[in-house]
Amino acid sequence: MKLLWLGIALTIAALISMIYLLPRRTSQSEAKFAGSAVSTVGYDAQARQLRLRFASGEQYAYYDVPDEVHRAFLEAKSKGRFFQAMIRDRYRYRRL
Repeated sequence: MKLLWLGIALTIAALISMIYLLPRRTSQSEAKFAGSAVSTVGYDAQARQLRLRFASGEQYAYYDVPDEVHRAFLEAKSKGRFFQAMIRDRYRYRRL
């Protein structure tokens, strides 16, 4: 019986330590794309800020971008076409 309780206690301790080792979810995310005009897309949901790194190496931050636009951008087959049609000239931006 003591071995059973010891096994249960060790299992609980292992689960608790695993929870603390899991990566924390934040409001920020980043995705990388190979062979695309846009190489990296970052998004801060709290600030509603979309950060783009282009294949040329230039980086820009776009402000007040809704999460729906960010998610649609990630799903778009052509990141460059989506950027031209749905982001460029629609949101305030600055070069980083």
